[in-house]
Amino acid sequence: MNEEQILETWEKNPELLLPPDYFRQILSLNFHPATDGQLTDRLIPFISSRFDQFIPILDAAPFLYPAKCSTPEDLLKTVNLGVLRNLSILSWFQEGKFTQLNDPINFDYWKKEAYVSASISQSLAKMLALENTADAFTLVFLKDIYLLPLSRSFPKLFEALVKLDIHQRVKPAEQEKILGAYPGDLSAWILQRWGFPESFTLPLRKNTSEKDEMILEKIILFSRYIAEYVLNSESHFHYCDIENLFQLLFNLDARQFQELLIEVIRFLPKQAVYAGFPEFADLTILEVLKDHLDFFDKKLLSYHDLMNEAFKAQRKMFHQSKEIHQLKMQIERHYIRDITTGLYNHTYFQEFLGQKIGEACRYEYPITLILFDLDNFRTFNRENGYNIGNELLKQISELIKKNIRQSDIFARFGGDEFAVVLPYTGLPQSKMVAEKIKKLITDFEFRDPQQNELYKITVSMAYASILPDKSYLQDEKLVNLVLKALKRSQKSGGNALIEASA
Repeated sequence: MNEEQILETWEKNPELLLPPDYFRQILSLNFHPATDGQLTDRLIPFISSRFDQFIPILDAAPFLYPAKCSTPEDLLKTVNLGVLRNLSILSWFQEGKFTQLNDPINFDYWKKEAYVSASISQSLAKMLALENTADAFTLVFLKDIYLLPLSRSFPKLFEALVKLDIHQRVKPAEQEKILGAYPGDLSAWILQRWGFPESFTLPLRKNTSEKDEMILEKIILFSRYIAEYVLNSESHFHYCDIENLFQLLFNLDARQFQELLIEVIRFLPKQAVYAGFPEFADLTILEVLKDHLDFFDKKLLSYHDLMNEAFKAQRKMFHQSKEIHQLKMQIERHYIRDITTGLYNHTYFQEFLGQKIGEACRYEYPITLILFDLDNFRTFNRENGYNIGNELLKQISELIKKNIRQSDIFARFGGDEFAVVLPYTGLPQSKMVAEKIKKLITDFEFRDPQQNELYKITVSMAYASILPDKSYLQDEKLVNLVLKALKRSQKSGGNALIEASA
């Protein structure tokens, strides 16, 4: 494969990646100032529809966008057209209309990498006193635009690029070995088709010779490393690696690199939400500089900044704690809870009982197991339907759950059989608890929600209270003991409570 073959394929599919009309109109204004003034008027509806989105993005970084705008007309007149171009890029990529469900590229990550690297590069261009910092944003954001059509038209080539390790992936020369073409040349070709002049795309191309283009080329290279460092918590690049590269490329010192990062991370979270990247809202300086905390000694952060960082970290920990709790609840629902009743399932009951019997053996305390079965439940199900039967099981479960200790375990043992484990409980307390559960159920009146009929429920019950020895750790000895007593209770006609004896 070579550049000619790739470009020939893309030529045959001109709609592979076309920008919206508003973007092409802005490019026309940007690079062809003599354009008819009517074009400016046609942009007003586009700016008006996104004005509430654009203004917070500009306000978040006043050092980059000092102009204040109160109307869409002000924005078009006072803001650098390069800035408007970048706002339209963010708007276009936020829409994501050119992506397809079966695209092999991870578009969300690609977009995040483009945004973070472009934002840092624009601030870096300002630090380097480049004339138009907005150009740095555009070039860096679109530096890998070739990946979008490549993933669709040459999936095997794209797959080979994805398999590169990170140290190879950030180096265009390594990608060129796979593509047979310099990646920046492919992106430059796309940008020129959109309406960017050739001179604008020179920093993307191989072997740029002009001084200004060389600086932008270095910024583009640096952006690959810094984005990987910021976005990937398990990055193979460390702070000192990025700092050394910064000093080597731009002849600036370590303090200036820290100032660059802190400046960006101050405005990025505020700007990101409106730019379509809400996941960066809680990004903190501490998180980015996690392995280089001596920046505190250099007094780059004010007390106010430190407090903001602390509050951000606290807010993030709260959200993460909430997510962990929700995940834990989901795991419980799927793996240790019965779907119908919400009680612990049979598997968890067996594990818990075995654990508690072991503890009772070791520390010599009593333990009680109660089993009960709803009398004539199969007949009830047949006559009323399984939905009504399930509702009965739910209501019985809630009734008992409210009337036992938190240290006790209430589980669904089988279809209409339930189990209660009472640690630290022997006679006569166990008999009192069993009688209480029986009375709760026999006094309970179940109302059929469909027929509005009342039903009285009875149960067959059995229990055993033991001071276990090691023999109870094998062959479900306690469970089998209580099950035998439960069968006697059922055979007696139901509505009975029997104490099991060894």
